[in-house]
Amino acid sequence: MSYKEFKDPGPQNFSIVHAHTRLKDGTVYVADRENRRVQMFDKDGKFIKQLMKGEAIFARDLAFSPDEQFLYVGYDRACRR
Repeated sequence: MSYKEFKDPGPQNFSIVHAHTRLKDGTVYVADRENRRVQMFDKDGKFIKQLMKGEAIFARDLAFSPDEQFLYVGYDRACRR
């Protein structure tokens, strides 16, 4: 993957969605690894906010704690075949 510089809010479209998760209230979180961000949408699909990590490639996996208070964002650098 080549380096891209993104400024908020970043590209309008996803590059590759690696994971998504939905909370009990309907809020959806989407991991867009190639664009180095996690985006948050309401239950109607309206964009709320995002987390971007600049140069760091991340956002391959998403998980919430059982009480939905903490979002875990993972990135596995291991090569899988």
